[in-house]
Amino acid sequence: MLKEYPKEAAKALYVELGRLQKASMKLTPVKTDALRGSTEREKPKQQGNTISGKVKVGGPAAPYAVIVHYRPAQHTVGQDRYLETALNNTLKGLQARLGKQIKKQVERKMKRKGGP
Repeated sequence: MLKEYPKEAAKALYVELGRLQKASMKLTPVKTDALRGSTEREKPKQQGNTISGKVKVGGPAAPYAVIVHYRPAQHTVGQDRYLETALNNTLKGLQARLGKQIKKQVERKMKRKGGP
């Protein structure tokens, strides 16, 4: 589907990146809320036959994000490996969700163009 509908695939991936972002934020430890607030997703980019996107945590607002992610600790809110755990959970059913979203977008596009 990527070759035939790259824009639709990118949109579907962006939705899934949002799902990952939201899931990771729920698991992110909270002390000052800066770490959760530093979570962002980038719009997908296409390079050849590949579409990729990112969810990032940290940056200037929370440069300690990697340390908190990998350090096992007792957190009153959240957990270590918050992004990794969210990614693993989000991967379950990803292919089916992407296919469903792309199909829905293609069908909408066909209706607007007066297709079948």
